[in-house]
Amino acid sequence: MTGTRIDGEKGGRHRAPRAASRFTTPEAFVAAETYVRGTLDYRAARDAALYDPAYQRGSFEVAVRIEDALGRNLLSQVEGVVLTGPRSGMNPLGVMNFDGGIVVAQFRIAATGEPQLITMFPVGRRE
Repeated sequence: MTGTRIDGEKGGRHRAPRAASRFTTPEAFVAAETYVRGTLDYRAARDAALYDPAYQRGSFEVAVRIEDALGRNLLSQVEGVVLTGPRSGMNPLGVMNFDGGIVVAQFRIAATGEPQLITMFPVGRRE
């Protein structure tokens, strides 16, 4: 998100995760966000965050199937690695498998009342 080791949402140093993934092009990112915002899950989570007194936290998260968001050509639109062994060992990283994966999108309600995308990423599994 920031291109640095500084956490884009909370500030401070960002620890290295056990898995890292990303969209490979801006077009893939936009396609996934457009799909997410068009789902019933998005509308339900947005409405709950805006109007449900029991839920109002000012933010919400939506997860959708990666195949639905990106289509059959998804493997050229995402990439990722997973830590499979000790960081100091030989070949500590493995390729992330996105078959059956999801896209996670996190939103925050702005002062204008509009949901703003905070972060979005593909989630796969170890291969």
